[in-house]
Amino acid sequence: GLINFTVIQSFSTLSSYFLLIEGFTIIALSLYTYYKMLLENDELYLTRHPHFWFVTFLLFFWSLTYMNCGLYEIMIEEAYDYLWLPHHAIFFASVIMYCGIGITFIFYKQMKNSNE
Repeated sequence: GLINFTVIQSFSTLSSYFLLIEGFTIIALSLYTYYKMLLENDELYLTRHPHFWFVTFLLFFWSLTYMNCGLYEIMIEEAYDYLWLPHHAIFFASVIMYCGIGITFIFYKQMKNSNE
């Protein structure tokens, strides 16, 4: 992030290159986590596993953020009147993500063991 600000992009622009790398990394690691969870046990109930919900909410949020960062410059040039749409989408995606993670923490002790 610091190298991106000082060398590649200035302080006055959105650090879209760093956000694209960060988003790609989180999406790739989330998909890898799904892969590892599915390989662990054939009888694993994913909805009872709290790690599944954390990864699901992170994958949802960062997929939308990744799409937003990639299309932001295009929307400025082509569809400036609809620029409010990705801003609202990111806001609601973050609300959904943080509420989902909070609900997962609230119900964590009430979830059953994933091997049952």
